[in-house]
Amino acid sequence: MPNYIKNLCKFNGLDNPISIQCITEDVIKELEIFARTKMSKIISDLDETVNLGDYFGLYGKDPQNFALSIGDKYLLLKVVEYVKSKPTEHFSIKNINVYSSASNNLSTRFDEDSEHRKLKKQIKKMCRQHFAELEASLCDLSLDMSIEERGSSSFLLRP
Repeated sequence: MPNYIKNLCKFNGLDNPISIQCITEDVIKELEIFARTKMSKIISDLDETVNLGDYFGLYGKDPQNFALSIGDKYLLLKVVEYVKSKPTEHFSIKNINVYSSASNNLSTRFDEDSEHRKLKKQIKKMCRQHFAELEASLCDLSLDMSIEERGSSSFLLRP
């Protein structure tokens, strides 16, 4: 499977067996529209030095005209066929191997890349920080409520 197809699928959350099963010709059209209208902006915002060929294939120098070739579309539909033919348990969570067709044994691997792992770590860190802030706010609220119960007329919520 070409890198640009894998990247296009990753950008759209089509990198797991459950989502892959839902790819249709209409979804493929939506992928092409997404690539032409939004993906180049997202990529350039993330990294200006990126090789657009990794995301647009032959259209790397002209992303606004991106289109999947007929062969690319057939390949995606064969991957869908294969994934549908196997139980979900056939695919591991961390490393999804999808064979596009028995005749040519093409395969693709949707691995979490280092950027994805970094992003997950950042999200976890932010969640821990926000949880700590929320916990502190709740403690403050509880303290303020207990003051009110003892007869104080002030009820304060601290930021």
